[in-house]
This record gives sequence, C-alpha cells and structure tokens, in this order.
Amino acid sequence: MKKKIAKLLALGMSIALVFSLAACGGTEDAESTEDTTPAAFVVDDGEAGTGDAAAPSEDASAADPSETGSANGGTGNNGTGNNGTGTQTPSESGVKAPTNVDEAIALYNSAVSKAGFTKANVQRTWGGSDTSLGDLNGPALGNGAVADSFNKPETFNVKPATLNKADVASVTPGSSGNSITIKFTLRNVTVDSSAAYGAKGYPYFISYDDANHLIQTIGHDQFGLEITLNKDSASFALKDGVINVTIDKTSGKATSLTLNFGEEVNGKATAKIGGLPVSVTAKIWGTGKVTFA
Repeated sequence: MKKKIAKLLALGMSIALVFSLAACGGTEDAESTEDTTPAAFVVDDGEAGTGDAAAPSEDASAADPSETGSANGGTGNNGTGNNGTGTQTPSESGVKAPTNVDEAIALYNSAVSKAGFTKANVQRTWGGSDTSLGDLNGPALGNGAVADSFNKPETFNVKPATLNKADVASVTPGSSGNSITIKFTLRNVTVDSSAAYGAKGYPYFISYDDANHLIQTIGHDQFGLEITLNKDSASFALKDGVINVTIDKTSGKATSLTLNFGEEVNGKATAKIGGLPVSVTAKIWGTGKVTFA
C-alpha cells in the first residue's frame, strides 16, 4: 500500500513538473512576441510649462546621432542632454522608439532637422462663413465660388519649426520594421495677427498674410472689390492639430511629415465700394491637410 502511495505521489509530482515547465515555456514565447511599442503619453497642464524642447543646433543636427546628448538629461558620448532639449541617443543599431514625452519631442526635432523639409503642400477644405454681409459662399454672394478659391491646393515655402513640450497635449509612438512613427496631438489655441508658421506647435496655418491674400483674391475675382483684412482685429483659432511623422531608425531622419488641423479666422475687413470704405465683420472656418517635402 505504501509503495502504491509513493508511486502515485511520484507520478503527481512528475505531472506537476511537466505543467510548470510548459508554463515557463509559454511565458518565454509570450514575452518574445509581445508588442514593445510604448503607450500614448499625455502631457498635463502642469508639465506643459516646463521642459520645452529647443531645436538642435546646426552642428548637432549635422553630427552623428550617437554623438549628441540624451533627451533625458543623461550623458551622451560627447555631451550632456537637457531635459527635453537634446537629441535622443540611439543604440548601436540606430534610434529607438521614445519612451516619454521629452524623448519624443527631441527625436522629432532632430529627425525633422535632418530631413530638411522646405515646402508645405496645403489642401484646404472650406467649412463656412459668417459675415455682416451674409454667407460669402451663399447664393446671394459667392454662390459656391468662394469655397472653390479656398479649396484650391497651394504650396508654401515653409521650414517646420521646433516643437515644444508646452504645445503638445499627447504623444503616441509606434515602431514597425525599420520605421518609428510618432503622433503628436496639439493643443487648441488662439493666436493674433503677429503669429508666424510654427506658433504653438502648428508648423503651418493660415496666417494673417495668407488670410489677407486670400481675402484680396476672393474680393477681386468674385466680387470685383478691393478688400483688406484689418490686421489689428484679426485672430486665428487653431484646433484639432495632429502631426504625424515617420522616422528611419537607421539614419534618424524623418521620411514623412504631415499635419491635419482646423482653423477659424475672425476679424474685420475693409471693402471699397464705389470708392467708399465699408467695414465688414467676418468669420471664416475650415480644415487643412499639409504634407511637407
């Protein structure tokens, strides 16, 4: 009887050992195939005012990535990075997907600088208008022609500006093959007529000069009028901004860069009707998609 009990215990222990080994083997397989892409990083209002990312210098952007400082204040091979200001220190095999907001912004600034983008190919989509004269695109005025002018694709000379931490609401990194992708969700902001491309993280938007040129063109082509947007009254609400960048892991260079955003232009315009100036209040809104080259 004792021998039978001993055999049963031995058999039970053997079975338990087999299952425990199988469980360990399953864990190794799961770990080897697990997606190591970091989750999205949210920048709260408390973080937004600190650790802004500065653009890499001419020398830093031209140098080998392994010689630049760490994005987290660590020491690189040839210097020390500041919090959110340096370029990400790559491993021997190239740059890695960022693991925090500061690394993501630093990698973006370095990769975009290396890419040397100088053109913004813009596709706008008319949203609507509300003016003291009525709907500019309505049947009584533009009758659809204003939207056609607004929607016309254009190319601008634009060099993407440095992205700062204060401008970013969240960051979503990804990694696939030899590419790193990063999605930056920008904050909704309002800027005045003095703002230039790059303001508040938006590498392109309809600035005062763009809006004034557009209004002058519409006034001349559609209404036969000389219309000027008053600079002191103009404001620009930028919203739903999303930047998507793809970065080559080996070179650390951006291979594609796009921006999607919404915008609302508010202000007063002066139209000369019969030689007399007439003040017109106007609000125009729409969306845009920008591809940099």
